Amino acid sequence: TKQEMRPYQRELYTLCLQSNRVLYLPTGMGKTLVGASVLSHMLELNPTRQVVFIVDRVLLVIQQSIYLREQLNPERDGEQRRILVAGLCGGKQKLEPGMPSGSARDHDVIVVTAGCYLNHLKQGLLQWDDISCLVLDEAHHCGKAHPFNELIKDYYKKQPHKPRLVGLTASPAGELTLPKTHTKLSALLERMDAKLGAVVENRLNYEKNRIRADLSCKVIDDDELDALALTGRPVNTLHSEANTLHSEANTPPSRPITACGKNREDLLTVLAQ
Repeated sequence: TKQEMRPYQRELYTLCLQSNRVLYLPTGMGKTLVGASVLSHMLELNPTRQVVFIVDRVLLVIQQSIYLREQLNPERDGEQRRILVAGLCGGKQKLEPGMPSGSARDHDVIVVTAGCYLNHLKQGLLQWDDISCLVLDEAHHCGKAHPFNELIKDYYKKQPHKPRLVGLTASPAGELTLPKTHTKLSALLERMDAKLGAVVENRLNYEKNRIRADLSCKVIDDDELDALALTGRPVNTLHSEANTLHSEANTPPSRPITACGKNREDLLTVLAQ
């Protein structure tokens, strides 16, 4: 890829090459770069197969198409075949310049919403057997009624062809208690036939690069909430006060506020070992 991975990202990348994984990284820590690096590796191993990057919203099709096109086509010395990236959403296609309409199957990378990808598979416009890797952005949406889950259930688990699965998420199982977090996370991993991927060996590098909330905006992150919780005040009161601060600052929370915070992240790290 064009951008070089940091040690903690390379650790997660290596895990994805070994088995299906749901990767946990907080927002701003480079989950998509890890996913792009895995796609690049799978294209090298399987040059005649496509890779697919699934997103949750139509707007992200364009955003991630641009990002992947840039990352997968770094400037290199000598002749290097350009990686073709197609963005599909609804009846619209964002193909590489010069490629005819309806030529998505001739592209290396497909960026698409789950619902649109399902429709293309059902209509025979794209083939499940043609792909070597499937990345699900915001993989925590893979619930019972979500198209993510329909895709995994109706294709990955029923078809003999098994591409590599990679889930990306900043909030794999945010619940108010650790037992509920563990239960929800286990259900997600079972649905995706995957193991958890979290940084274990490169924690110092991870902490050094971790992006924390901007306190000048009155945004409370999980670690702050943990500190407040040490006062012994009720969790519901803390939630109310934190959300009031967000409201006063007219700033949406950077992620769902829970009482687990650092303890939840510690749990994810332990489960990933």
